[in-house]
Amino acid sequence: MFVDLKTDTGPQSASGERQRFERLAKPYELKMNISHHSKKNTLISIYDAALSDNNWRSALDACQKAVNAADAMFYQFSRAETVSFALEETSTNITQHQHLLSEYNQLVAEGRGSNYDEEGLGYVHQTQPYTVTLDENIWSLDETYLARPEVQIALKGGYLRRSFINLSSDPITLSGLIFLYGRNCDDAVPAGVKEVGPFFAPHVSKAAEIFRLTTGLRQKYNAVLSVLDKISTGVLVVLENGNIAVKNRCAQQLLEEKSGVSETKSGQFAANDDTAAALLKRAIQEVGLTAKGEHDQSGVVVQIPRRDGDVPLIAVVSPLRDGEMEIEKGLSGALVTLVDPMRPVDVQCDLVAQAYGLTKAETRVAELVLQGKSNVEISDRFEVSPETVKSQISAILAKSGCKSRVAFIWRVFQLIPPIE
Repeated sequence: MFVDLKTDTGPQSASGERQRFERLAKPYELKMNISHHSKKNTLISIYDAALSDNNWRSALDACQKAVNAADAMFYQFSRAETVSFALEETSTNITQHQHLLSEYNQLVAEGRGSNYDEEGLGYVHQTQPYTVTLDENIWSLDETYLARPEVQIALKGGYLRRSFINLSSDPITLSGLIFLYGRNCDDAVPAGVKEVGPFFAPHVSKAAEIFRLTTGLRQKYNAVLSVLDKISTGVLVVLENGNIAVKNRCAQQLLEEKSGVSETKSGQFAANDDTAAALLKRAIQEVGLTAKGEHDQSGVVVQIPRRDGDVPLIAVVSPLRDGEMEIEKGLSGALVTLVDPMRPVDVQCDLVAQAYGLTKAETRVAELVLQGKSNVEISDRFEVSPETVKSQISAILAKSGCKSRVAFIWRVFQLIPPIE
């Protein structure tokens, strides 16, 4: 939904609205400097929401304040019939106007709207992730725009101007932030959103990624960190200093086998390969600092070599805050997800194929990609040329909006989280 609602400022005449928009020819800028303290508090609020059903409103309140907006909205949902995940959250002020929200939803449901949402979504999700789109980039802000039924409802709530940030490169997932502005910003959206919005956007995206991966744990077990054994891939909570705080059974097995990673005698998480060990240590330190609001690293993927030329282990390192205090109040560090292509989780490739429109041949290849097979191994399996396999993998990556095999494997984890 692209409009939501705040305080009623009373009726506005058409001529009055026209005069307001005539001033658009002389835009002004509201200069905004965000302090280190504000950045820190906002990052902490964002990552407090990553594992919680209860903290998204506070996170959006913080983002809204950081960009000098009146309110904020976050949405994430799939356009694929095979995927039912959805997350829609708003900042606090919007909740005071449920009657206008209901009016908006009824307008859309009855087909009395002006195709506002479809136009906005279509435009915003063609832009590069984490870039800011202003309403004036999508529509001509003229009398025709003001007459749209959806905009009229927004005006009742004291909103007019908006800015948008696309948070997804996945062609089947629509995810974004919407910032709403009061009537004091009719002439121009505050300039700070173009500076500050892209800073926070990757962190909101990462928090939503973690939230999506762990949503099954919250729904089934009303917990996350205390039930990591229910995730059928290796997951660890690692402190900023490298010490392992929590590890699930799959991670423990990898550590015991020293399959690319191990636990030192002092209880630290480490890669066996020296180069990967340095990358992993730095990633854990940086995202640990981010979880405390003291860095800007939203996540790192490290490929960890293994003995005898086996397929590398993939470590996805994300900022972690124990917002629900399942383990310890104030705990922060890194959530490390280990993806082992040699032990693929039970992925229903037919669902992946339906979601991204893969052909039968591409589906067969995708299944082997998820198992870490090389192009040569795939071509031998299907008795086709390596060039054919390369072309098919390129098609799979293009259809799923991924730039690499690793990105595709992680996207599938997001699509179908491996929850028992």
